[in-house]
Amino acid sequence: MNAFKFDPYAELAKIQNQTPTPAIVATPATEQRPPVETVATVAGIAGSGRENENLAAPASDSATPAPDDPETYLAYVREHGITTYGVVAMGLRWAASRAWQAEAKLRASRRIKIDDRGRGVPT
Repeated sequence: MNAFKFDPYAELAKIQNQTPTPAIVATPATEQRPPVETVATVAGIAGSGRENENLAAPASDSATPAPDDPETYLAYVREHGITTYGVVAMGLRWAASRAWQAEAKLRASRRIKIDDRGRGVPT
């Protein structure tokens, strides 16, 4: 049986008495890092004057399903590529439940299938 007993206070005292090394002290970066892309840049709206627009804010009737929702959903997926119903909901400014209902109708009619990553693929 190991008789070693860890004493956190003794370890802390050792650390406090050490001379700081560059590995312990924060040092400035030696290379310039590329700028991080913003959501506006990725969404393609940077410089369009819409940067301050709340893209996640749903329209007033965003939760009310409409008869043409499956067609609108399918058109969105065909235009923007395979994606999830959450992305479609944000893109169309719908509530997620409305997008899911449209996706469910498309799946039931076999006009869209779900791939192994959970994304809708038009058939």
